[in-house]
Amino acid sequence: LRSRAGYGALGPVDPDLMRTSVIIPAYNADDTLDRCLAAVWASEQPPDQLIVVDDGSDQPIPGALRIPVRGGPGRARNLGAQHANGDVLIFLDADVLIRPDTLALLTAQLAQESGLGAVQTVYDTACEVPGFASQFQNLLQHWNVTRAAGADFHGLSSYCVAIRRAAFDAAGGFDEQVGRATVEDDNLGQALNAAGWPVRVASRIRVSHLARFTRRRLFGRMRAMAEDKVRSLRRQPRLANVPPHRTHHRPAFLFAAAAVPAALALLPVAPLVSVGLFGAVVVLHLPFAAFLAEEKNCLFALEGTAMMCALALAAAAGAMTGVLS
Repeated sequence: LRSRAGYGALGPVDPDLMRTSVIIPAYNADDTLDRCLAAVWASEQPPDQLIVVDDGSDQPIPGALRIPVRGGPGRARNLGAQHANGDVLIFLDADVLIRPDTLALLTAQLAQESGLGAVQTVYDTACEVPGFASQFQNLLQHWNVTRAAGADFHGLSSYCVAIRRAAFDAAGGFDEQVGRATVEDDNLGQALNAAGWPVRVASRIRVSHLARFTRRRLFGRMRAMAEDKVRSLRRQPRLANVPPHRTHHRPAFLFAAAAVPAALALLPVAPLVSVGLFGAVVVLHLPFAAFLAEEKNCLFALEGTAMMCALALAAAAGAMTGVLS
């Protein structure tokens, strides 16, 4: 069942015949890992194999594959895949809770669509972690990924994604040259598409995210993502040949990453142009603001719009670092 030719010849496959391996990279995840594992074992269709990869945690995780020196989630996931025997590899972050039917739904979609390389889940809009930054990040990720639903997704978010083993091998696994949790998964998504294995966003398959964010962490994460994406583009120029509306890097935000620093630079010498650029950023983000207002309230939406401008500035700084480094 692992060859693409075999799937094409067979057509839809009985999900019960597809072995599943759940792979969880973990680094100092004591506060969430137990809940993550409990949710996996409470599944209506438990995995045939569960692999936890300890990516150099300060205190070793009992029973996990151990990487002595932290190498990043891409390396950890690839190590887990090397030890996996499943036809379907389900990568799950240690701070994510799946629902009882998540594994069954993921396997069923891959079994039904023989040419599909991966199925991408989405964050639920409800988030139990308090604080503006955590709630905002959860809703932003939900918004970005669901906008790509209904078409092939040229990217990947590895918090909870099912990948056909044959597709994973054809794409070469996660990008280990990205040594932190930024774009190693996104690069794999584009490699899957380049290898002829499309990725599909399944908006109905939702998971809960337990990560805690601060504003400072959000800014640092965005800067690091932009920096690593630019470095990846320098190594692999083909990554630029992707229409933004088919990724979770939304065109409105890419425009903001250029417009916000330009507006700040022009403010002393061309204030009207500066105001116009800021206005264009706000207008392009009105749909997201309306979503935030619907899920939370108008004050949250207003603060969220300001946060998008700040994140755009962080992305611009990261991109410049990536160009110069």
